[in-house]
Amino acid sequence: MVTITVTVTVTFTATITVTITVTIKVTITVTITRSRSRSRYMMTNLHPENCLGVRAFAERHQHYELIRAADQYTIDFFPDVTKSVEFTNVTGAHLLQIIASDELNIVTESVVYEAVMKWINFDLKARKDFLPVLMAKVRLPLIPAGYLVNNVAEDELLKSCLTCRDFVDEAKYFHMSLTGLVSTPRRSERTTCRKSFAGTIFVVGGRGASVEPLRSVECYDLRRDKWVNVPDIGSRRRHVGIAAAMGKIYAIGGHNGREHLNSAEVLDPRSGKWMKLSPMASRRWESIANMRTGRAGAGIASCDILFNEVVTSSFAEETMTRQRTLRHHTSAASLT
Repeated sequence: MVTITVTVTVTFTATITVTITVTIKVTITVTITRSRSRSRYMMTNLHPENCLGVRAFAERHQHYELIRAADQYTIDFFPDVTKSVEFTNVTGAHLLQIIASDELNIVTESVVYEAVMKWINFDLKARKDFLPVLMAKVRLPLIPAGYLVNNVAEDELLKSCLTCRDFVDEAKYFHMSLTGLVSTPRRSERTTCRKSFAGTIFVVGGRGASVEPLRSVECYDLRRDKWVNVPDIGSRRRHVGIAAAMGKIYAIGGHNGREHLNSAEVLDPRSGKWMKLSPMASRRWESIANMRTGRAGAGIASCDILFNEVVTSSFAEETMTRQRTLRHHTSAASLT
């Protein structure tokens, strides 16, 4: 009698244990797989209209990789994101985090100012106290002087806030220092430009591992800390002289591997096209310090142009592909 009872109990317990273990393992695996699949889908389908909503979802469910992806997308496409319906529903803390970033991808600081004012005015009564906190991260000194005087300084909401008036005065003082009206500019985090409009560095030609002069051209993306290709120069050049003027890059002289050159070319970064200039009377070359691994004797110039305005090789190829596709569809349509 006792033996039978013990045997039945052991068998019943073992069966329950095995069943519970298997059930738990299957449930966790399915849940994790579905969660990861959903996150990957969201990351590959981010858009200015949904990135803030995706970010809020990721935060609720503690998907940290998705949070980082959504934040990076918001920073990369900030001007478009501010036009979305979701933008006015973002929290004040999240907006502060976004506009404080040096990586914010904008062409002018007035975009940030307008975004803050849009968010504040959407629910002025509830958000008015956020105004000085957010304006502390808007780099008013870097806003064009005309816009600063005619728009920012005349805003009644800013006039009613003592702290914001101090920020406006700081911006005015900074612009006066640029024209020499005051001697020493006051420096703060608001006078430091964001990476997106700090200018662009170009490297042209040089000598590669094969010792042959190069035609390749690259420019440096400060925000992403990487080099990207720009359309090649017309002639191979090493020890080439490079200059930047009026938003264009000039490549002058150098050596093509056989002889010194008197030719010159100019790049319009906004169109991605090189044009030949009148040759110099004398052949010239200039020795320049090494630039990158596998590239020596290259010309380098810093151009007062935003990286976003530069037509890179990948952009040019995509444009040509779209044009070819358009011509193909047009031809097909005409035949039908």
